[in-house]
Amino acid sequence: MTTTPAQFLDAYLAAVDAADAPTVQALYAPDARVFDAMGRWQFAGEAWPEHVDFWLSMVRPGGTSSVTDVEVVDGGDLAVVHATITYVSELSDGGTGTCTLRFTQVLRATGDGWRIVHEHSSFPVTMEEEPKVIRYERVAS
Repeated sequence: MTTTPAQFLDAYLAAVDAADAPTVQALYAPDARVFDAMGRWQFAGEAWPEHVDFWLSMVRPGGTSSVTDVEVVDGGDLAVVHATITYVSELSDGGTGTCTLRFTQVLRATGDGWRIVHEHSSFPVTMEEEPKVIRYERVAS
């Protein structure tokens, strides 16, 4: 069990680097909502554990992920952790994968420690990439 939000982040990184899907999944509350940078716009309920299985099946244990610019706002039963996270892993096909994201987690204290109730990850988009990822809609005024 983790006692502080910062220790929780350490436990999250250790589980990700070990490619330990059950442990990563257990860090999320059952009602967690995740806005991931990859795949669907959002995940909730059973869809998120399935995505974690898919993600971690592509990497081998032994990753060397790290965080920088960590800030924690601890409000007692709720905490917000935001940072820049860099995932580094050997891929199942033998290559190396590296991904750096902006990362925010909202944690809720439970009897079993902190659990993620909301997570949002994103990365900057260049002007060249923007038309591929941003949907523009005309809104009537």
